[in-house]
Amino acid sequence: MSRQRRVNPDAVPLPEAQQEFGIRSLIDQQVGRQFQQFELELLRNFQRVTEHIAQENARALAGQIENRLQTLENISARQSAMLARLSAPGQLAGSPALETGAAVPDSVDAAVILDEPSRVNAVEYPSLCCPRCMGRHIRRANRANFFEECLRLLGIAPFRCRSCRHKFYRLQAHHPAA
Repeated sequence: MSRQRRVNPDAVPLPEAQQEFGIRSLIDQQVGRQFQQFELELLRNFQRVTEHIAQENARALAGQIENRLQTLENISARQSAMLARLSAPGQLAGSPALETGAAVPDSVDAAVILDEPSRVNAVEYPSLCCPRCMGRHIRRANRANFFEECLRLLGIAPFRCRSCRHKFYRLQAHHPAA
C-alpha cells in the first residue's frame, strides 16, 4: 500500500488567505463608514424635526398667551367700568348691572364663556367629577397625540375640568345630562 497524501480542500495557500482577509477588512470598513454616515444623517434629521416641533410649540404657546392676555385685558376693562359705575354717587341702588344680576367675571374661564356664546352651549358632563379639584364643570377634551387615539380604540376618552384645567381620562360610556 502506498501512502496517499490527503489534500485538505479548506487549506488555502498563505498569500490567498491574506488577500481574502484584506477583502473582508475592506468590506467591514466600507460598511462601518456607511453606518456612520447613516447614523449622522439620522441625527441631523432628528435635530431638524425636534427644532421644528419646538418652533411650532413656541408659536402655539405664544398664540395662547396672547389670547389669554387679551382676555385678561377685557376682564380688567369690565371690572374698571363696573367699579366706576358702582363708585359714582347714586348708582349703587339703581344700577342696571345689579338689577339684572350681571356680574364682573372673577376668572379668565368665566370671561371666555361670556365672550364666546358657542362655549355657553358646550356639552358638560355633570355626572363626572374632576379627580384634582372635585369640580363638576367637565367637558370633553381634544385628543392631542397618537397615544390618545389608541385610547379611543379602547373606549377611553379625554376630559378636561373647566375649573382647574386638569385633563383626565374616563370610559366613553358617560353621556351628558340634557
